[in-house]
Amino acid sequence: MLKIIKALYGSKDVTTIVQDNVVDDKLDIIVGNILFGDPQPFTTKYLQIEYEINGIVKTKTLTENTPLRLNIPKSNNNIPISCLCLTYGRPHLIIESLYSYLMQDYEGESEFLIINDAPFQKYYFDDPNVRIINLDMTFEKWGAKEDFGISQCKYDTIVQFDDDDIAIQPIHLQNINTYFTPGTALLHWHNAVYMHGDNIGAIRPVGNSGIVFSKDAWRAVGGYPHENCGADMLFTDTITSKGLFVQRIAPPDDEVSWAYRWGQNDYNCSGLGADFDRPEEEQIISRHVRHIQGLRDAGEMPEGDIVLEPMWRFDYTKMLKDFIDGR
Repeated sequence: MLKIIKALYGSKDVTTIVQDNVVDDKLDIIVGNILFGDPQPFTTKYLQIEYEINGIVKTKTLTENTPLRLNIPKSNNNIPISCLCLTYGRPHLIIESLYSYLMQDYEGESEFLIINDAPFQKYYFDDPNVRIINLDMTFEKWGAKEDFGISQCKYDTIVQFDDDDIAIQPIHLQNINTYFTPGTALLHWHNAVYMHGDNIGAIRPVGNSGIVFSKDAWRAVGGYPHENCGADMLFTDTITSKGLFVQRIAPPDDEVSWAYRWGQNDYNCSGLGADFDRPEEEQIISRHVRHIQGLRDAGEMPEGDIVLEPMWRFDYTKMLKDFIDGR
C-alpha cells in the first residue's frame, strides 16, 4: 500500500492534494504551482514529501516542474543501478541530466552520483537518491575522475551518465534492467537518439555514450585508464579484448531511451581523437578549465553554493515522439 504521510510545498501543507492523486497505489504528478494553487509561481519552492510503501517510510524533496512517480514494486528482480555523472562548470547542463534521472519510472533501487571537481562551485540538491561529491581539487585526467567516481558508486551496475546527455524517456533505467542480463560486462546502445544542438538528428548507434558496465568488469581490466580524450575507448576496448560479455542493444525506435547530445556550446571529447596520441598538445581537461575560466572572468559562470533546480528547456520526450511520427 502507498500512503502519503506528509507533504509540504514551501510552508503550505499539501498532504491531502498529494494523497488525492494516488490512484491504484500509484502517484504520478508534476510538482508545481498549478497543482498546488500557488499564487506566487515565480518563487522557487520545494515539495517535501514523506510517504510509506509496504510499511517502509521514505522521503523525497523535489523542486518545481519535477515529475514525481511512486508505485508499489511488483518484484525484487530489479537490479540496483548507479548513474555516475562527472561535471565541471556546467550547471546549465547538469540540471537537465538530473531532471532526466528524476523522471525515471523504475521500481528498483538507484542513485544519481555527481562528481564535481570545480572548486569554485559547490552543488546541492536534497533527495535521498541523489549524492553529490564536491571536491576542492581538479583531476588532471578525465579517466582518473571516472575511476574515482566508480569507486564511490554504491551499486555494481554503473551507467556512464555524462552531464551533457539525457535519458530521454522515463523507461531508461527499466531498459537497463531488461537488457543488462546476468554476466554482462558492458552494454552499448546501438539504437539511441543523436541530437545536434536542440534538435534530434537521427536514431542510431552512439558509440561509448551512456555505456553500462559492471564493477566486476572495471576491476577485471584494472580500473578506468587515467587518460583524457580516448579513455573511454581504451576502457571498452580492453573489456572486449579480455573476452568479457559485451552486448550491443538496439531497442525499437519508440523504446529508445538514451540521448547523446552534441553541439551544446561546450567542450565535448567526441570527435577530438585520443589525447594520448598527441601528448605534446594541450589536454582536454586543461582546455576545458581554460574555457570555463574565460566564462568566470566575463561574469557568465555562477560561483559559490548552487542549489540545483532540475528542469528541461524543452519536452525532449515529446520531441522524440514527434520525430518518430514525422519520419
